[in-house]
Amino acid sequence: MKESLPRKIWRTVYPALLLIGIYLLIYFLAVLAQASFFYNKYPLPEDFMAEFGDLISVIALTAGLGICYILYGREQRVPGKSILKRPGYLAGLALMGILVCFGFNVLVSLGNLALGQIGGTAAEGAVYKSGTWQTIIMIIKSVILAPAAEELAFRGLVFGRCRFYLEGERAWTGGPDLRPGRSFWISAAVSSLLFGIYHFNAAQGIYAFLCGMVMCLVYLRFRNLWAPAVFHAAANAFTLVLAYTGMLDGVPVWGWAVLMAAAFAAGYLIWKHISSSGEADNI
Repeated sequence: MKESLPRKIWRTVYPALLLIGIYLLIYFLAVLAQASFFYNKYPLPEDFMAEFGDLISVIALTAGLGICYILYGREQRVPGKSILKRPGYLAGLALMGILVCFGFNVLVSLGNLALGQIGGTAAEGAVYKSGTWQTIIMIIKSVILAPAAEELAFRGLVFGRCRFYLEGERAWTGGPDLRPGRSFWISAAVSSLLFGIYHFNAAQGIYAFLCGMVMCLVYLRFRNLWAPAVFHAAANAFTLVLAYTGMLDGVPVWGWAVLMAAAFAAGYLIWKHISSSGEADNI
């Protein structure tokens, strides 16, 4: 039976709403727990979330990952490609993720400076923790669970469904030399916009939108969610490095611009190498 337009829109966006809804539910339950059982030690919800926020995110991402994995497995239309057997491509995608992450962080910072604001990089969303267990929880959240759950939801389901509704099966069966067309850019914009909104922060939202567009390109080329997931994990790991080390602190504006241009140029060269190689078609 042919699906109506409202149903198509709903089926396209609800994986993103699902992740948001799960997080809000877990957050609400955590606030109830704070008020009921931890009020004496943490009288303010902000104190409780500062201590356990990353653990709450881990619980929410784990639940979202499981549900999205089931949904994606039921309707996967993308021909799988064994990229995990090619460590050279994985290393290239990881390095590209680091470079693009750095470039977009600098771009967000320069944009905020142009608006008269100080700071505002995407890396500032990382919370500084001194305890060992908090650091471990943050790494698990940012480098493992977030890339897995978010790639399944935003690239696998939102982007995949939108592209399918616009072009049908031929959107994914055009051979190894698939090129971005109008349906790709619409689908990538929709999924990346939702990906940006999902971060609930202006600087992180802009950064996530830009990275989301790149990860849609990666997904289109390799037709395997492991590709954008590796890119995403490397980008998140480097964001943590930026937050903990303050690498951008004290760098003059002209230095930021030079570093951004160098990062984007290097990332583009790596992308051209791993995406245009004839061997990539046989992955």
